[in-house]
Amino acid sequence: MRIVIQPSEEGYPVDGYELQRTLDLLRDATIQTQGGAIVSMEGARHGVVTLRAKADMRRAMDVLKHAGIRVSE
Repeated sequence: MRIVIQPSEEGYPVDGYELQRTLDLLRDATIQTQGGAIVSMEGARHGVVTLRAKADMRRAMDVLKHAGIRVSE
């Protein structure tokens, strides 16, 4: 399953720092990932993180939203 990291509300694109922060938060929550990348979609840079287990999706979304990271499936 993939999680998409959205640009900030202020319109700042996702950068390497935000992607690494996301991966660190998931690791600290013991949610396994298969990696992440920054991609361009609809003219803006987004982050994409792939989870190893579909069962972790809801928990991962909750962890990231609680940390103030804008995410979607």
